[in-house]
Amino acid sequence: MNRRSWNNKKILKTFKDYLVPIFFVFIILILILNYIFWWESTPVVSNEDNSSFTTTLSSPQTEAYVEYNGGNKTKIEWDVSLYKSEKLQVVSESVKLSDESSTFHLNRLWELRFNEDKSFTLYSSDLWASVEKDINIEMRYAKIQASKGSVFSLSQNEVASTIYVVSWMVEVKNLAGSSTVLKKWEKIVIMRNNANDKSSDLSLSKESIDDYIKNEDWFLKNNGNFYLSQSESSTTATGVTNTWTLSGNTSWNQFYISFNNLFDDAEVSSDKMDITWTIIDDRVAIININGKSADINIQDKTFSLKELNTSARVNDIVYKLYDSNSTLLYKSVITLHNSKWSTSASSSWWATQWWLAQVQNYPIATSPLYQIITPKQNPYTTTENVVRIEGTLPARTVKKIVINDFQLQKFIANSTYWQYFANSEFGNLKPWVNIYKIQFYWEWDSIVYETNFTIIKEELPTSSEQQ
Repeated sequence: MNRRSWNNKKILKTFKDYLVPIFFVFIILILILNYIFWWESTPVVSNEDNSSFTTTLSSPQTEAYVEYNGGNKTKIEWDVSLYKSEKLQVVSESVKLSDESSTFHLNRLWELRFNEDKSFTLYSSDLWASVEKDINIEMRYAKIQASKGSVFSLSQNEVASTIYVVSWMVEVKNLAGSSTVLKKWEKIVIMRNNANDKSSDLSLSKESIDDYIKNEDWFLKNNGNFYLSQSESSTTATGVTNTWTLSGNTSWNQFYISFNNLFDDAEVSSDKMDITWTIIDDRVAIININGKSADINIQDKTFSLKELNTSARVNDIVYKLYDSNSTLLYKSVITLHNSKWSTSASSSWWATQWWLAQVQNYPIATSPLYQIITPKQNPYTTTENVVRIEGTLPARTVKKIVINDFQLQKFIANSTYWQYFANSEFGNLKPWVNIYKIQFYWEWDSIVYETNFTIIKEELPTSSEQQ
Protein backbone atom coordinates (compact mmCIF):
# COMPACT_ATOMS: atom_id res chain seq x y z
CA MET A 1 0.00 0.00 0.00
CA ASN A 2 1.41 3.38 -0.94
CA ARG A 3 1.61 6.28 1.44
CA ARG A 4 -1.22 8.27 -0.23
CA SER A 5 -3.73 5.41 0.12
CA TRP A 6 -2.80 4.91 3.75
CA ASN A 7 -3.46 8.62 4.50
CA ASN A 8 -6.91 8.49 2.83
CA LYS A 9 -7.92 5.49 4.95
CA LYS A 10 -6.76 7.29 8.07
CA ILE A 11 -8.88 10.37 7.29
CA LEU A 12 -11.94 8.20 6.52
CA LYS A 13 -11.52 6.32 9.80
CA THR A 14 -11.21 9.58 11.77
CA PHE A 15 -14.42 10.96 10.17
CA LYS A 16 -16.33 7.76 11.04
CA ASP A 17 -15.16 8.02 14.67
CA TYR A 18 -16.69 11.52 15.01
CA LEU A 19 -19.81 10.94 12.91
CA VAL A 20 -21.90 9.35 15.67
CA PRO A 21 -21.23 12.03 18.33
CA ILE A 22 -21.87 14.79 15.78
CA PHE A 23 -25.18 13.15 14.87
CA PHE A 24 -26.33 13.03 18.51
CA VAL A 25 -25.32 16.63 19.11
CA PHE A 26 -27.33 17.66 16.04
CA ILE A 27 -30.44 15.81 17.30
CA ILE A 28 -30.15 17.41 20.73
CA LEU A 29 -29.86 20.89 19.21
CA ILE A 30 -33.01 20.29 17.17
CA LEU A 31 -34.92 19.16 20.27
CA ILE A 32 -33.79 22.18 22.28
CA LEU A 33 -34.77 24.64 19.54
CA ASN A 34 -38.12 22.90 19.08
CA TYR A 35 -38.84 23.09 22.83
CA ILE A 36 -37.94 26.78 22.99
CA PHE A 37 -40.21 27.73 20.09
CA TRP A 38 -43.03 25.51 21.40
CA TRP A 39 -42.81 27.05 24.89
CA GLU A 40 -43.01 30.59 23.49
CA SER A 41 -46.03 29.77 21.38
CA THR A 42 -47.95 27.86 24.07
CA PRO A 43 -49.87 29.90 26.68
CA VAL A 44 -48.97 29.13 30.27
CA VAL A 45 -51.99 27.83 32.21
CA SER A 46 -51.78 28.37 35.98
CA ASN A 47 -53.79 26.23 38.37
CA GLU A 48 -53.12 28.59 41.26
CA ASP A 49 -56.24 30.03 42.91
CA ASN A 50 -55.68 33.78 43.19
CA SER A 51 -58.88 34.52 45.10
CA SER A 52 -58.80 37.97 46.61
CA PHE A 53 -60.92 40.73 48.12
CA THR A 54 -60.65 44.39 47.22
CA THR A 55 -60.09 46.59 50.27
CA THR A 56 -61.46 50.13 50.25
CA LEU A 57 -60.84 52.72 52.97
CA SER A 58 -63.99 54.29 54.40
CA SER A 59 -62.40 57.75 54.43
CA PRO A 60 -59.03 59.46 53.83
CA GLN A 61 -58.49 59.43 57.60
CA THR A 62 -58.68 55.63 57.79
CA GLU A 63 -55.50 53.94 58.97
CA ALA A 64 -55.22 50.28 57.95
CA TYR A 65 -52.55 47.75 57.04
CA VAL A 66 -52.17 44.48 55.13
CA GLU A 67 -49.96 41.95 56.90
CA TYR A 68 -48.40 39.41 54.56
CA ASN A 69 -47.68 35.74 55.18
CA GLY A 70 -44.08 36.43 56.18
CA GLY A 71 -45.03 38.99 58.83
CA ASN A 72 -44.26 42.15 56.85
CA LYS A 73 -47.05 44.67 56.59
CA THR A 74 -47.85 47.63 54.37
CA LYS A 75 -50.04 50.62 55.06
CA ILE A 76 -53.06 50.86 52.75
CA GLU A 77 -53.00 54.14 50.83
CA TRP A 78 -55.53 53.23 48.11
CA ASP A 79 -57.62 50.23 47.01
CA VAL A 80 -55.53 47.05 47.24
CA SER A 81 -56.23 43.32 47.07
CA LEU A 82 -56.26 41.05 50.11
CA TYR A 83 -55.11 37.55 49.14
CA LYS A 84 -55.29 34.26 50.99
CA SER A 85 -53.10 33.97 54.12
CA GLU A 86 -53.00 37.75 54.50
CA LYS A 87 -54.40 39.78 57.40
CA LEU A 88 -56.23 43.08 57.40
CA GLN A 89 -55.58 45.35 60.38
CA VAL A 90 -57.72 48.45 60.93
CA VAL A 91 -56.43 51.05 63.38
CA SER A 92 -59.02 53.79 62.83
CA GLU A 93 -62.31 54.24 60.97
CA SER A 94 -63.30 51.11 58.96
CA VAL A 95 -62.45 49.21 55.78
CA LYS A 96 -64.68 47.59 53.17
CA LEU A 97 -63.79 44.22 51.62
CA SER A 98 -65.61 43.01 48.55
CA ASP A 99 -65.49 40.48 45.73
CA GLU A 100 -68.04 39.44 43.13
CA SER A 101 -70.33 37.80 45.70
CA SER A 102 -69.70 39.16 49.20
CA THR A 103 -69.15 42.43 51.04
CA PHE A 104 -67.61 42.92 54.48
CA HIS A 105 -67.08 45.99 56.64
CA LEU A 106 -64.37 45.68 59.30
CA ASN A 107 -64.48 48.16 62.15
CA ARG A 108 -61.45 49.64 63.87
CA LEU A 109 -59.46 47.62 66.40
CA TRP A 110 -58.81 45.57 64.41
CA GLU A 111 -57.83 42.25 62.77
CA LEU A 112 -59.26 39.88 60.12
CA ARG A 113 -57.46 37.06 58.27
CA PHE A 114 -58.34 35.64 54.82
CA ASN A 115 -57.44 31.95 55.10
CA GLU A 116 -56.12 29.46 52.55
CA ASP A 117 -59.47 27.63 52.41
CA LYS A 118 -61.27 30.92 51.60
CA SER A 119 -62.69 31.20 55.12
CA PHE A 120 -62.04 34.10 57.48
CA THR A 121 -60.80 34.43 61.04
CA LEU A 122 -61.96 37.40 63.09
CA TYR A 123 -59.51 38.06 65.92
CA SER A 124 -61.12 41.23 67.25
CA SER A 125 -63.43 44.15 66.42
CA ASP A 126 -66.78 44.23 64.56
CA LEU A 127 -67.43 42.65 61.17
CA TRP A 128 -70.55 43.34 59.13
CA ALA A 129 -71.13 40.77 56.39
CA SER A 130 -73.44 40.47 53.41
CA VAL A 131 -72.78 37.22 51.52
CA GLU A 132 -74.15 35.77 48.30
CA LYS A 133 -72.42 32.43 48.79
CA ASP A 134 -71.97 30.07 51.73
CA ILE A 135 -68.99 31.16 53.80
CA ASN A 136 -67.23 30.16 57.03
CA ILE A 137 -65.90 32.59 59.61
CA GLU A 138 -64.02 31.56 62.75
CA MET A 139 -64.13 33.70 65.87
CA ARG A 140 -62.29 33.22 69.14
CA TYR A 141 -65.13 31.37 70.85
CA ALA A 142 -67.46 30.52 67.97
CA LYS A 143 -67.50 29.21 64.41
CA ILE A 144 -69.91 30.64 61.85
CA GLN A 145 -71.39 28.92 58.78
CA ALA A 146 -73.32 31.58 56.91
CA SER A 147 -75.82 30.70 54.20
CA LYS A 148 -76.05 32.39 50.84
CA GLY A 149 -78.12 35.56 51.14
CA SER A 150 -77.31 36.14 54.83
CA VAL A 151 -76.60 39.53 56.37
CA PHE A 152 -75.15 39.50 59.86
CA SER A 153 -72.84 41.28 62.29
CA LEU A 154 -70.05 39.73 64.37
CA SER A 155 -68.46 41.31 67.42
CA GLN A 156 -65.33 39.87 69.01
CA ASN A 157 -63.49 40.90 72.16
CA GLU A 158 -61.45 39.23 74.89
CA VAL A 159 -64.53 38.02 76.74
CA ALA A 160 -67.13 36.95 74.20
CA SER A 161 -68.11 36.26 70.60
CA THR A 162 -71.40 37.87 69.63
CA ILE A 163 -73.45 37.22 66.49
CA TYR A 164 -76.46 39.19 65.19
CA VAL A 165 -78.51 38.11 62.15
CA VAL A 166 -80.57 40.69 60.26
CA SER A 167 -81.35 38.64 57.14
CA TRP A 168 -81.65 34.92 56.36
CA MET A 169 -79.82 32.54 58.70
CA VAL A 170 -76.46 31.55 60.18
CA GLU A 171 -75.36 28.35 61.91
CA VAL A 172 -73.29 28.97 65.04
CA LYS A 173 -71.05 26.48 66.85
CA ASN A 174 -68.99 26.84 69.99
CA LEU A 175 -65.45 25.44 70.10
CA ALA A 176 -66.76 22.12 71.46
CA GLY A 177 -69.05 21.61 68.45
CA SER A 178 -72.42 22.39 70.04
CA SER A 179 -74.50 24.28 67.50
CA THR A 180 -77.66 26.20 66.86
CA VAL A 181 -79.16 28.20 63.98
CA LEU A 182 -79.77 31.92 64.21
CA LYS A 183 -82.47 33.43 62.06
CA LYS A 184 -83.32 37.01 61.25
CA TRP A 185 -83.93 39.12 64.40
CA GLU A 186 -81.88 36.75 66.58
CA LYS A 187 -78.54 37.13 68.37
CA ILE A 188 -76.32 34.97 70.55
CA VAL A 189 -73.36 35.57 72.85
CA ILE A 190 -70.81 32.83 73.53
CA MET A 191 -68.63 33.62 76.52
CA ARG A 192 -64.99 32.61 76.89
CA ASN A 193 -65.61 30.45 79.97
CA ASN A 194 -68.20 28.19 78.28
CA ALA A 195 -66.87 28.15 74.71
CA ASN A 196 -65.53 24.59 75.17
CA ASP A 197 -68.58 23.24 76.98
CA LYS A 198 -69.83 20.18 75.05
CA SER A 199 -73.03 20.02 77.08
CA SER A 200 -73.96 23.62 76.38
CA ASP A 201 -77.35 24.02 74.69
CA LEU A 202 -76.74 27.08 72.53
CA SER A 203 -80.39 27.30 71.54
CA LEU A 204 -81.15 28.46 75.10
CA SER A 205 -78.75 31.39 74.66
CA LYS A 206 -80.54 32.84 71.63
CA GLU A 207 -82.18 36.19 72.17
CA SER A 208 -84.00 38.78 70.11
CA ILE A 209 -82.08 41.78 68.82
CA ASP A 210 -82.96 44.55 71.26
CA ASP A 211 -83.55 48.25 70.75
CA TYR A 212 -80.20 49.18 72.24
CA ILE A 213 -78.31 47.27 69.55
CA LYS A 214 -80.53 48.73 66.82
CA ASN A 215 -79.49 52.23 67.90
CA GLU A 216 -75.75 51.56 67.99
CA ASP A 217 -73.61 53.55 65.53
CA TRP A 218 -72.21 50.41 63.88
CA PHE A 219 -75.72 48.98 63.39
CA LEU A 220 -77.03 52.24 61.94
CA LYS A 221 -73.96 52.79 59.76
CA ASN A 222 -74.56 49.44 58.05
CA ASN A 223 -78.35 49.94 57.61
CA GLY A 224 -79.25 47.14 60.00
CA ASN A 225 -82.79 48.40 60.53
CA PHE A 226 -83.37 48.37 56.77
CA TYR A 227 -82.63 44.63 56.60
CA LEU A 228 -84.82 43.91 59.63
CA SER A 229 -87.74 45.71 58.00
CA GLN A 230 -87.57 43.67 54.78
CA SER A 231 -89.57 40.50 54.15
CA GLU A 232 -87.37 37.45 53.77
CA SER A 233 -86.56 36.18 50.31
CA SER A 234 -84.11 33.83 48.70
CA THR A 235 -82.87 33.71 45.13
CA THR A 236 -82.27 30.31 43.58
CA ALA A 237 -79.68 29.38 40.99
CA THR A 238 -82.34 29.74 38.31
CA GLY A 239 -83.06 33.31 39.31
CA VAL A 240 -86.49 32.61 40.83
CA THR A 241 -87.09 34.53 44.04
CA ASN A 242 -89.02 32.75 46.78
CA THR A 243 -90.84 34.93 49.29
CA TRP A 244 -92.97 33.73 52.17
CA THR A 245 -95.09 35.10 54.97
CA LEU A 246 -96.65 33.49 58.00
CA SER A 247 -100.40 33.25 57.84
CA GLY A 248 -101.65 32.92 61.38
CA ASN A 249 -100.39 29.60 62.72
CA THR A 250 -101.67 27.20 60.08
CA SER A 251 -99.30 26.82 57.18
CA TRP A 252 -96.10 28.16 55.69
CA ASN A 253 -96.14 27.89 51.92
CA GLN A 254 -93.24 28.15 49.51
CA PHE A 255 -92.68 27.36 45.87
CA TYR A 256 -90.84 24.12 46.68
CA ILE A 257 -92.72 22.50 49.57
CA SER A 258 -95.58 23.37 51.90
CA PHE A 259 -95.77 22.84 55.65
CA ASN A 260 -99.26 21.82 56.65
CA ASN A 261 -98.73 20.87 60.29
CA LEU A 262 -95.77 22.99 61.44
CA PHE A 263 -94.88 26.66 61.49
CA ASP A 264 -92.00 28.70 62.78
CA ASP A 265 -91.89 29.18 66.57
CA ALA A 266 -94.65 26.59 67.02
CA GLU A 267 -95.05 24.75 70.31
CA VAL A 268 -94.92 20.94 70.48
CA SER A 269 -95.69 18.67 73.42
CA SER A 270 -93.75 15.48 72.62
CA ASP A 271 -90.06 14.59 72.51
CA LYS A 272 -90.42 12.94 69.09
CA MET A 273 -92.82 13.50 66.25
CA ASP A 274 -93.58 12.19 62.76
CA ILE A 275 -93.98 14.74 60.03
CA THR A 276 -95.56 14.57 56.58
CA TRP A 277 -95.43 17.51 54.20
CA THR A 278 -96.23 18.19 50.55
CA ILE A 279 -93.89 18.71 47.59
CA ILE A 280 -94.98 21.50 45.26
CA ASP A 281 -92.03 21.75 42.86
CA ASP A 282 -91.21 18.61 40.83
CA ARG A 283 -87.52 19.49 40.88
CA VAL A 284 -87.29 18.50 44.55
CA ALA A 285 -85.77 15.01 44.61
CA ILE A 286 -83.87 14.91 47.91
CA ILE A 287 -84.92 16.38 51.25
CA ASN A 288 -82.55 16.46 54.20
CA ILE A 289 -83.88 17.37 57.65
CA ASN A 290 -81.40 17.78 60.50
CA GLY A 291 -78.96 15.49 58.72
CA LYS A 292 -81.55 12.77 57.97
CA SER A 293 -83.00 11.96 54.54
CA ALA A 294 -86.79 12.13 54.34
CA ASP A 295 -88.81 9.44 52.56
CA ILE A 296 -90.32 10.80 49.34
CA ASN A 297 -93.51 9.52 47.69
CA ILE A 298 -93.25 10.60 44.05
CA GLN A 299 -96.85 9.64 43.18
CA ASP A 300 -98.48 11.46 46.10
CA LYS A 301 -95.89 14.26 46.01
CA THR A 302 -95.34 14.02 49.74
CA PHE A 303 -92.37 13.40 51.99
CA SER A 304 -92.15 12.18 55.56
CA LEU A 305 -89.70 11.72 58.40
CA LYS A 306 -90.25 9.47 61.41
CA GLU A 307 -89.34 10.32 65.00
CA LEU A 308 -87.94 13.80 64.54
CA ASN A 309 -86.22 14.74 67.80
CA THR A 310 -87.98 17.67 69.51
CA SER A 311 -86.94 16.98 73.12
CA ALA A 312 -84.94 20.17 73.69
CA ARG A 313 -86.44 23.37 74.99
CA VAL A 314 -85.72 25.01 71.62
CA ASN A 315 -85.43 22.79 68.52
CA ASP A 316 -83.99 24.12 65.25
CA ILE A 317 -85.30 22.09 62.31
CA VAL A 318 -82.87 22.73 59.45
CA TYR A 319 -84.07 21.42 56.09
CA LYS A 320 -82.29 21.38 52.74
CA LEU A 321 -83.86 20.69 49.34
CA TYR A 322 -81.91 19.20 46.41
CA ASP A 323 -82.69 18.27 42.81
CA SER A 324 -81.89 14.90 41.19
CA ASN A 325 -78.30 16.02 40.57
CA SER A 326 -77.80 16.79 44.28
CA THR A 327 -77.74 20.52 43.53
CA LEU A 328 -78.96 22.58 46.48
CA LEU A 329 -82.23 24.32 45.61
CA TYR A 330 -83.13 25.81 48.95
CA LYS A 331 -82.49 25.61 52.68
CA SER A 332 -84.07 27.15 55.73
CA VAL A 333 -84.91 26.55 59.38
CA ILE A 334 -88.03 26.22 61.54
CA THR A 335 -87.80 26.60 65.32
CA LEU A 336 -90.04 24.49 67.55
CA HIS A 337 -90.49 24.99 71.30
CA ASN A 338 -91.21 22.02 73.57
CA SER A 339 -94.02 22.91 75.98
CA LYS A 340 -92.81 20.55 78.72
CA TRP A 341 -90.13 23.13 79.55
CA SER A 342 -92.71 25.88 80.06
CA THR A 343 -93.95 26.87 83.45
CA SER A 344 -97.71 26.90 83.81
CA ALA A 345 -99.09 30.39 83.80
CA SER A 346 -101.85 29.46 86.20
CA SER A 347 -101.08 29.80 89.89
CA SER A 348 -101.49 26.82 92.15
CA TRP A 349 -104.30 26.61 94.66
CA TRP A 350 -101.91 27.09 97.54
CA ALA A 351 -100.51 30.29 96.10
CA THR A 352 -103.99 31.82 95.90
CA GLN A 353 -104.73 31.41 99.59
CA TRP A 354 -104.29 34.90 101.00
CA TRP A 355 -104.15 33.78 104.64
CA LEU A 356 -100.94 31.78 104.14
CA ALA A 357 -97.65 33.23 105.34
CA GLN A 358 -95.92 35.29 102.65
CA VAL A 359 -92.25 35.17 101.71
CA GLN A 360 -89.98 37.68 100.01
CA ASN A 361 -87.93 35.91 97.36
CA TYR A 362 -85.16 37.04 95.01
CA PRO A 363 -84.45 35.40 91.66
CA ILE A 364 -80.93 34.14 90.97
CA ALA A 365 -80.82 35.13 87.32
CA THR A 366 -78.23 33.75 84.92
CA SER A 367 -77.37 35.23 81.57
CA PRO A 368 -74.69 34.44 78.99
CA LEU A 369 -74.31 38.19 78.56
CA TYR A 370 -73.95 39.31 82.17
CA GLN A 371 -72.01 36.63 83.99
CA ILE A 372 -70.58 36.57 87.50
CA ILE A 373 -67.31 34.69 87.08
CA THR A 374 -66.08 34.94 90.69
CA PRO A 375 -67.22 33.42 92.99
CA LYS A 376 -68.57 30.51 90.97
CA GLN A 377 -71.31 29.59 93.46
CA ASN A 378 -74.44 31.63 94.08
CA PRO A 379 -75.22 31.64 97.01
CA TYR A 380 -71.59 31.69 98.13
CA THR A 381 -70.72 30.53 101.67
CA THR A 382 -67.54 31.76 103.32
CA THR A 383 -65.88 32.70 106.60
CA GLU A 384 -63.68 35.36 104.99
CA ASN A 385 -64.10 39.05 105.77
CA VAL A 386 -63.42 40.20 102.21
CA VAL A 387 -65.02 38.71 99.08
CA ARG A 388 -64.26 39.96 95.57
CA ILE A 389 -67.17 39.67 93.14
CA GLU A 390 -66.14 39.79 89.45
CA GLY A 391 -68.27 39.84 86.34
CA THR A 392 -68.25 40.22 82.56
CA LEU A 393 -70.66 41.95 80.21
CA PRO A 394 -70.97 42.81 76.50
CA ALA A 395 -68.81 45.62 75.18
CA ARG A 396 -70.35 49.06 74.60
CA THR A 397 -73.50 48.11 76.47
CA VAL A 398 -73.38 49.41 80.05
CA LYS A 399 -72.83 53.00 81.17
CA LYS A 400 -72.75 52.32 84.92
CA ILE A 401 -73.21 49.52 87.47
CA VAL A 402 -75.04 50.00 90.77
CA ILE A 403 -74.86 47.46 93.64
CA ASN A 404 -77.27 48.04 96.53
CA ASP A 405 -77.58 51.73 95.55
CA PHE A 406 -73.78 52.16 95.37
CA GLN A 407 -72.36 53.05 91.94
CA LEU A 408 -69.07 51.34 91.12
CA GLN A 409 -66.52 54.14 90.85
CA LYS A 410 -63.81 52.20 89.03
CA PHE A 411 -66.07 50.75 86.34
CA ILE A 412 -65.27 52.26 82.93
CA ALA A 413 -68.36 52.94 80.82
CA ASN A 414 -68.84 50.54 77.88
CA SER A 415 -66.11 48.16 79.11
CA THR A 416 -66.49 44.39 79.55
CA TYR A 417 -65.31 43.78 83.13
CA TRP A 418 -66.30 44.87 86.62
CA GLN A 419 -65.44 44.00 90.21
CA TYR A 420 -66.85 44.75 93.67
CA PHE A 421 -65.40 44.07 97.13
CA ALA A 422 -67.75 42.98 99.89
CA ASN A 423 -65.79 43.95 103.00
CA SER A 424 -66.73 43.45 106.65
CA GLU A 425 -64.63 46.47 107.61
CA PHE A 426 -66.76 48.71 105.38
CA GLY A 427 -70.02 47.28 106.68
CA ASN A 428 -71.18 45.73 103.36
CA LEU A 429 -70.47 42.13 104.44
CA LYS A 430 -72.18 41.09 107.65
CA PRO A 431 -72.68 37.76 109.43
CA TRP A 432 -75.06 35.33 107.72
CA VAL A 433 -77.12 36.25 104.66
CA ASN A 434 -76.03 39.20 102.48
CA ILE A 435 -77.96 39.94 99.28
CA TYR A 436 -76.43 42.19 96.63
CA LYS A 437 -78.76 43.62 94.01
CA ILE A 438 -76.68 44.31 90.89
CA GLN A 439 -78.15 46.69 88.31
CA PHE A 440 -76.66 47.45 84.90
CA TYR A 441 -77.58 50.79 83.33
CA TRP A 442 -77.16 52.07 79.79
CA GLU A 443 -77.88 55.54 78.41
CA TRP A 444 -80.64 57.67 79.94
CA ASP A 445 -80.34 55.72 83.21
CA SER A 446 -82.39 52.80 81.92
CA ILE A 447 -81.76 49.39 83.50
CA VAL A 448 -80.72 46.93 80.82
CA TYR A 449 -80.24 43.97 83.20
CA GLU A 450 -80.60 43.16 86.90
CA THR A 451 -79.51 40.22 89.01
CA ASN A 452 -78.83 39.24 92.62
CA PHE A 453 -75.83 37.68 94.30
CA THR A 454 -75.92 36.16 97.78
CA ILE A 455 -73.05 35.70 100.23
CA ILE A 456 -73.60 33.63 103.39
CA LYS A 457 -70.92 34.68 105.85
CA GLU A 458 -70.46 32.09 108.58
CA GLU A 459 -68.89 33.10 111.85
CA LEU A 460 -65.82 31.23 113.05
CA PRO A 461 -66.42 29.47 116.39
CA THR A 462 -64.95 31.21 119.41
CA SER A 463 -62.36 29.52 121.63
CA SER A 464 -65.01 28.79 124.30
CA GLU A 465 -67.30 27.20 121.70
CA GLN A 466 -64.45 25.05 120.45
CA GLN A 467 -63.91 23.75 123.97
